[in-house]
Amino acid sequence: MPAISVILPVYNSEKYLPQTLDCLLKQTFSDFELIAVNDSSPDNAAAILEQAARKDPRVKVLNRPNGGQSAARNTGLDAATGDFILFCDDDDLMSPNAFEMMMSLQKQTDADLVCHGYKRIGPETTAADLPASRDAEGLKTVKGFSFLRRKTVNIMPWSKLYRRSLFDAIRFPELPLGEDFYSSFMTLHAAKKAVCVKNKLYFHRCHPTQQSRCPNEAKIRAVFEVARRLSDFFDKNPTAKADKRDFARYAACSQLYSLLTPVFEANDDALAQVWKDAWTTLTQNSFISEKDLSFGRRFVVNALLAGDAEKAKKRFAFIKKCRI
Repeated sequence: MPAISVILPVYNSEKYLPQTLDCLLKQTFSDFELIAVNDSSPDNAAAILEQAARKDPRVKVLNRPNGGQSAARNTGLDAATGDFILFCDDDDLMSPNAFEMMMSLQKQTDADLVCHGYKRIGPETTAADLPASRDAEGLKTVKGFSFLRRKTVNIMPWSKLYRRSLFDAIRFPELPLGEDFYSSFMTLHAAKKAVCVKNKLYFHRCHPTQQSRCPNEAKIRAVFEVARRLSDFFDKNPTAKADKRDFARYAACSQLYSLLTPVFEANDDALAQVWKDAWTTLTQNSFISEKDLSFGRRFVVNALLAGDAEKAKKRFAFIKKCRI
């Protein structure tokens, strides 16, 4: 059995996939399997994966009908045999000794979850441009959800090393948005011990033509659905009051309110109404409430809930300008 199972969902990434594979397969820590899940990619990615598998027996290629990134990650989890799990996106890169450092930290701390930082890179960055991290910077034990709320730990699954048992009863929700929000809170809740370092071991590629995650109705409802699922779970399972409060504040401010930014910037009143309806339903059926919003954001939401979208947009512009 390998020490690590690296799960790599693959879709429409032939330009950067060879670099990603090369970066992973040349890690200084070599005891891993690379589970590449081809999500019915329409480009040449399947051939690239098959070639990599012929060259390196650590590469396992799984082909599945297109279902999106969450479905691909779940397929990888079902096939994983390693003691620990890592995720990587198919156009991103990792520090050459990222696996080695994470495993060293895990052995040092006996943590179920090792979290680290990341850096955004441009389309032309290659693995040769990436520095290695030698010493752990700012090693901390993560207690509760305050680290997520304060963004000391981010919610992206590729910024963590997981003990595989954390996923015994957890899978990514197959929704158009919000899956990382769900997985991070659920795995942190399941972990007996979690640690984090400031080291930027992961390099997330950003493209000039990349569309922002501009919400549509399905995406808005998906994030609210995740908030509902999590609030139901934390209501029914042993969870510290402080953790429930931190979760509610993170959900309200960082996940739900943030959906309004592109909605207001696009002046889309129909989507603003979708948000309003979803917020009303959620707050009536969970412990998340307007009190979990900061004062400025509550100022905006109250106007929207009162049915005055124009006033809400003006308030939104005002608090954004004042950085309230």
